[in-house]
Amino acid sequence: MIRAFEKEILNDIHFAERFINAINACVRDNNTSYKLLKKDVKGALSKSGYYFENVNNQYISDITDTGITFRLMFDIKDDSVLTYIFVLKGESFLNNGLSHFGFMLNSFDLTGYEINQNFGFNSIKNFSEYIGRIISIFEDFKKEFINREKPD
Repeated sequence: MIRAFEKEILNDIHFAERFINAINACVRDNNTSYKLLKKDVKGALSKSGYYFENVNNQYISDITDTGITFRLMFDIKDDSVLTYIFVLKGESFLNNGLSHFGFMLNSFDLTGYEINQNFGFNSIKNFSEYIGRIISIFEDFKKEFINREKPD
């Protein structure tokens, strides 16, 4: 369960709606032969303006601001992309319920939303746009977290 402090931020930045829109923009065309290649992943991530370290196909970017580290991680296996966000104080993860974006959706009322069940990428452009949307969510979360009083 997401802690109230982080859930309020996620509500205020319209996390659920924005993530669902990112998912729904990536509908796998079963007629395409596009495969997400490691070089495409690295290229798209390098164009994002963030530095990502690749550890076993987990692309991790840590941004430290005001003594807090915000971690964005893409876990990429074949054409599957799992997206995570974490917050660390020092070397310790905050016990705030943040995790995989799809799991975090379970904490929100999704009434009225339709969620793409055929998620996938049809081109590197499609993948790059997805990365851009996710980074925008991450940036807004980070900014709001820093701007608000942080719980201990």
